[in-house]
Amino acid sequence: MSKLIEKWEKTKLLNGLDDFNKIECVNSLEKLFILLLDGKKECVNKIDKIYGNGFFSGCILEIVRCLYDADGIATKVPSMSMEWLIEDFAEYCREKREMFLATPYYYAIAREAEFIISYVESLKGKMG
Repeated sequence: MSKLIEKWEKTKLLNGLDDFNKIECVNSLEKLFILLLDGKKECVNKIDKIYGNGFFSGCILEIVRCLYDADGIATKVPSMSMEWLIEDFAEYCREKREMFLATPYYYAIAREAEFIISYVESLKGKMG
């Protein structure tokens, strides 16, 4: 098992994926993680100011994982470009701000989970 897979398995993001999808998901997560660490995406900071510190990074990592579920939507995201995904999710966050803030919640994580599911569903609609 590669060191990258071992590293990401600790996050539980790879649970339930077959070996092929684990490898593909890990590659995407690494690309995304590097972009987030490099701080090249100004939109990440803007979204975190609106939704709360760490919101964007926490959600986008989970979204990448969802793309590798059985639906196979990951193959439809433009070249599985993490740059595109970051920009698209940032736009979704800007558009859905009122929906997010109006959603009742008892625990913040439940509201974030609903937001992630809603975004992934919107991607499925875009990708047909």
